[in-house]
Order: sequence, then C-alpha cells, then structure tokens
Amino acid sequence: MDNPDYDPAQAIKAMRSFKRILPLYLGLGILVMVPVTHFFIAPAITDNFLITIIIDTVFTISNVVGAFFLIMTIGRNEQALVAKYGN
Repeated sequence: MDNPDYDPAQAIKAMRSFKRILPLYLGLGILVMVPVTHFFIAPAITDNFLITIIIDTVFTISNVVGAFFLIMTIGRNEQALVAKYGN
C-alpha cells in the first residue's frame, strides 16, 4: 500500500494546520447547536421548561466531550506520524 506521491512531511503539516483550525469550527458548531437544541429538539421531546434545560445541558456537554476526544485523537495520530516519519 505504498503510494509514491505520499509525502509524510506534507501530511504532518496538513494535520497540524487542520488541528489548528478545528477548535474554531467545533466551537462555532456548539454555538449553533445550543439554540437549535433549545428551540427545536427539546420542545419536541417535552413541554416542561426544566427538562428542556436539562436536555440542552446534556446536548452541550456531549458536544464538548465529543469535540475534545476528536481533537485528542487527531493529536495522537499526528504524534504517530511524527514518530514514524520524523519531522
């Protein structure tokens, strides 16, 4: 599975650039998901305001945790590339 066009240094550089801008996109996604959850998803589940707030909180926390693990996984992949090919 050797690709003659594969450049490890370029792959590492691209991953670092992606890792630099990823938190911005994830943060904006979370800011968009909070009102969507509050105004569309939670009211479809219940009419109780307290439960709506709990649903908002659970969605927000799960988005933040998911974003954290995504960034950590990308960081581990970058470290593996650096260890394998050096940079």
